Amino acid sequence: MNHKTQGRAYAFKFLYQIVFEGNDDPKSYSEKLEDFDLSSRQLDPEDISLNPQGVMFGKDLIKKVLPHLEEFRKEVPIYLKTGNIKTLSNVEKAIVFLGYHELKYETDVPFKVVLNEYINLSKTYGQQRSKDLVNGILESMSKKLERK
Repeated sequence: MNHKTQGRAYAFKFLYQIVFEGNDDPKSYSEKLEDFDLSSRQLDPEDISLNPQGVMFGKDLIKKVLPHLEEFRKEVPIYLKTGNIKTLSNVEKAIVFLGYHELKYETDVPFKVVLNEYINLSKTYGQQRSKDLVNGILESMSKKLERK
């Protein structure tokens, strides 16, 4: 597994655990990131996602995504059939938010790479329906953002 894939998994775990399942207070995100890093190393020191390059990539991704959470919360429902973000599980929200960020702001990353990375995360961490849901949402986003 390459360091960027590991970093995306690290960023997903942080968003899921801290932002969507925990206290959504942006003022303390940097402190939470430090705590998350320490606790994840203690809980699973053999975790391959803790490769130093992967962690660095993941932390960078987290720091880029966090300032845009409100934007994502407003934009993502446009791509949902229901128009309501509450229909997504917290796992799906975290995956879609990360994918949306990479599609919109990391334009040097090819669309197919973004799509594959986040579909794989949804297969690993999501429900049975998550893979198809994430695929459909990111495909729709890429069309609107004119990413190929």
